[in-house]
Amino acid sequence: MRAWIEADDSGRQFLSRAGEGAVVSVSPVGVVGPGDVHSFHLVELDCEQAITAVRVRVRAQVATEDPLFDLARAAFTGGQAMVWAIQWHRHEWVPAGLPITSLDLATDAVGRLVELRPADAMTGVPEHVPASWGRLGS
Repeated sequence: MRAWIEADDSGRQFLSRAGEGAVVSVSPVGVVGPGDVHSFHLVELDCEQAITAVRVRVRAQVATEDPLFDLARAAFTGGQAMVWAIQWHRHEWVPAGLPITSLDLATDAVGRLVELRPADAMTGVPEHVPASWGRLGS
């Protein structure tokens, strides 16, 4: 997982993280909008980590009308590995002068899913495949 800090047009810091993992939950949150449909859903992802690393799960909101919502539901059903990116923006009542790294992201900020796409199936495949591998299927 990679992490970096950026600033919005107002100069307020926000945290971005990106990585690879599986969608483990897509659940409605917030108020019900028009047509008895929730306006937002919470997407939870288990992050791919090295065997000796701490297991990490990230959560982010996505609007129901956002195409990423449909992709998240499909990824949850299909169980495939996904590349994701989330931005944590501080709530309006949190002073802009506080560094984003000093905030509790669960209470002082909201995570927004900004990218979700299938992971490349060829990741980890060597560029050179030995000729002897061709005999494995015979």
